Amino acid sequence: MNEATRICFVSASGQNAYFGELLDALREAVEESGVPTETAVDFFPPESGDLVYVFVPHEFLPFTLAPAHP
Repeated sequence: MNEATRICFVSASGQNAYFGELLDALREAVEESGVPTETAVDFFPPESGDLVYVFVPHEFLPFTLAPAHP
Protein backbone atom coordinates (compact mmCIF):
# COMPACT_ATOMS: atom_id res chain seq x y z
CA MET A 1 0.00 0.00 0.00
CA ASN A 2 1.38 3.42 -0.79
CA GLU A 3 1.71 6.18 1.78
CA ALA A 4 -1.38 8.02 0.53
CA THR A 5 -3.77 5.08 0.95
CA ARG A 6 -6.62 5.42 3.44
CA ILE A 7 -8.89 2.58 4.53
CA CYS A 8 -12.57 3.06 5.32
CA PHE A 9 -14.20 0.37 7.45
CA VAL A 10 -17.87 0.29 6.46
CA SER A 11 -20.49 -1.33 8.67
CA ALA A 12 -24.27 -1.58 8.96
CA SER A 13 -26.03 -0.32 12.07
CA GLY A 14 -28.01 -3.58 12.31
CA GLN A 15 -25.14 -5.99 11.79
CA ASN A 16 -24.08 -8.72 14.20
CA ALA A 17 -21.98 -7.35 17.08
CA TYR A 18 -19.26 -9.94 16.40
CA PHE A 19 -18.57 -8.50 12.96
CA GLY A 20 -18.47 -4.98 14.37
CA GLU A 21 -15.84 -6.15 16.85
CA LEU A 22 -13.93 -7.85 14.04
CA LEU A 23 -13.88 -4.66 11.97
CA ASP A 24 -12.77 -2.68 15.04
CA ALA A 25 -9.89 -5.10 15.65
CA LEU A 26 -8.81 -4.95 12.01
CA ARG A 27 -8.99 -1.16 12.06
CA GLU A 28 -6.84 -0.99 15.19
CA ALA A 29 -4.20 -3.27 13.63
CA VAL A 30 -4.15 -1.23 10.41
CA GLU A 31 -3.78 2.04 12.32
CA GLU A 32 -0.92 0.56 14.37
CA SER A 33 0.87 -0.15 11.10
CA GLY A 34 0.62 3.54 10.20
CA VAL A 35 -2.19 3.49 7.64
CA PRO A 36 -4.88 6.13 8.24
CA THR A 37 -8.41 4.80 8.66
CA GLU A 38 -11.95 6.08 8.90
CA THR A 39 -15.35 4.55 9.47
CA ALA A 40 -18.78 4.83 7.87
CA VAL A 41 -22.07 3.34 9.02
CA ASP A 42 -24.87 2.43 6.57
CA PHE A 43 -23.18 4.06 3.56
CA PHE A 44 -20.03 4.08 1.45
CA PRO A 45 -18.26 7.44 1.29
CA PRO A 46 -17.72 8.83 -2.22
CA GLU A 47 -15.00 7.10 -4.22
CA SER A 48 -11.54 8.59 -4.02
CA GLY A 49 -8.31 7.44 -5.62
CA ASP A 50 -6.65 6.97 -2.25
CA LEU A 51 -9.55 5.26 -0.45
CA VAL A 52 -9.99 1.51 0.02
CA TYR A 53 -13.16 0.01 1.55
CA VAL A 54 -13.34 -2.92 3.97
CA PHE A 55 -16.74 -4.40 4.82
CA VAL A 56 -18.49 -7.70 5.49
CA PRO A 57 -20.87 -8.13 2.52
CA HIS A 58 -23.24 -10.64 4.12
CA GLU A 59 -23.65 -8.27 7.08
CA PHE A 60 -23.85 -4.97 5.18
CA LEU A 61 -26.11 -5.76 2.23
CA PRO A 62 -29.14 -7.22 4.08
CA PHE A 63 -29.20 -4.38 6.63
CA THR A 64 -28.95 -1.40 4.29
CA LEU A 65 -31.04 0.02 1.47
CA ALA A 66 -29.98 -0.66 -2.12
CA PRO A 67 -28.83 2.95 -2.79
CA ALA A 68 -26.19 2.47 -0.06
CA HIS A 69 -24.70 -0.61 -1.75
CA PRO A 70 -21.36 -0.41 -3.57
